[in-house]
Amino acid sequence: MPHGKDIAINLGDTDVSAFLNANAVTVNNELADVSAYQDEDRNFLGGLITGAVTLGGHFDVAAGAIDEELTNSLKTATLLSVAYGPALSDRWVGMSIQASNYTQQPPVGDVVVVNYTAQAEKGGVSRGTVLHPLANVESSAGEETKVDQGAATARGAVGFIHLVAFTGTDITVLIEDGATEGGAFNTLVAFAQLTGIGKERVAVAAAADTPNRWLKVSFAG
Repeated sequence: MPHGKDIAINLGDTDVSAFLNANAVTVNNELADVSAYQDEDRNFLGGLITGAVTLGGHFDVAAGAIDEELTNSLKTATLLSVAYGPALSDRWVGMSIQASNYTQQPPVGDVVVVNYTAQAEKGGVSRGTVLHPLANVESSAGEETKVDQGAATARGAVGFIHLVAFTGTDITVLIEDGATEGGAFNTLVAFAQLTGIGKERVAVAAAADTPNRWLKVSFAG
């Protein structure tokens, strides 16, 4: 069972965890009431799926701190990831978001707090596992430990990358999948080559690939 203190939150190409102390991710199904005469119970038809996130924390105006990141996200869509723990294979949710509200509240006798709300778009809320912990710093080509998803899936895949610190020339990151831990692995998600900090969301349609049970991240540059 994860503890709230271990949550890590990335907004765009910035780790904003140190500024936040609250978050909530919600997913709603916009149900249509299709109940008719002589029905004994309500009947509903599933509709559009909507997702949203709210964040709360402490105000900070330093360069690269929470105010700058939240303000910038009001201007253009960005990516958000919430990892429910710091370790490989911990649970994770991610989404492409459009911010709808950013509020600063300065009480006279306490710390200034921030509250932020955004709506998910372009695929809604994705759920999965951490394949490369943010704390793991890489200095050469290699791969992360393989993660067992328990079974293959026919639902396609979505991969998120948040590169929050970088020195060097470039880096290429792949998510690979394999049927067995010791067998062959193939590219499932290919992120664009990065030459500095950045972020990207890549979706793989179910018709294009059936992700296998085992996943790993590889990196080269």
